[in-house]
Amino acid sequence: MKSFYLELNAFIGAGKKILKIDSSKAFVYTSSWSLVEQFININEKNFEIIKSNLLTIKESGIYIDKNDIVKKVLDAFDISIPFYSTNNDYLLDIMNKIIINNKYKDIDENTIHNLVKLQDIRKLSNSLNTKLYKEFMNVARNIINTEFDENLWYIMVFELLVKMVQDNTNKPIEQIMKGYNGSLDRFIYASAQYYGKLHKTDRNDYIDLEHYKYINNDITYMVSDDKIMKFFDKKRVYTVDQFLEYMK
Repeated sequence: MKSFYLELNAFIGAGKKILKIDSSKAFVYTSSWSLVEQFININEKNFEIIKSNLLTIKESGIYIDKNDIVKKVLDAFDISIPFYSTNNDYLLDIMNKIIINNKYKDIDENTIHNLVKLQDIRKLSNSLNTKLYKEFMNVARNIINTEFDENLWYIMVFELLVKMVQDNTNKPIEQIMKGYNGSLDRFIYASAQYYGKLHKTDRNDYIDLEHYKYINNDITYMVSDDKIMKFFDKKRVYTVDQFLEYMK
């Protein structure tokens, strides 16, 4: 049976048609990151649109991987941190709070605080990622003389992930590397394509890359109308129409 991962773009493109798919034909899922993409942009003006998108996701009954992007990395290296083991429902809680309210101003203060916090985290993440990868690119260019060497880029992206884990756990690098289970291979490939071939950093592309942390094997297909996803992925990327046709 095929497996499909739907990023936010797919839900927006499919609209209510997503409610009519034949779920017996494939395993279909999305992630909490698709929810976060909505949360970080929500305001009074677009509240109704975002609420409608979230309601469609919920009504579809499609499985949501509720783990956040940090836990996906930790799990890939068999690292357990109590906070990430017990606090995986907060993004689903935010979604439900938005859905039950009629207007943005009706959302409770605690949820608004969490929304603002997510927006701040996104800004910080973009800033850190831009700085980190610019430094990374400069070093890489000196090593490979701007030529794209796939294996080397894979290794460098992998080492970035290892460094991130080490910074948060203080475990020996050798132990971290040994614990890797291969579940971020698609993310590593996508990142290598992006940074190795495009030589650019765009904050929206960082967001798109994160979706590949939720595709943990080679039998899953991305569903998206976003052209950058075809560039990222070594597998076929289904357009929304192709996916809907397959799932009739």
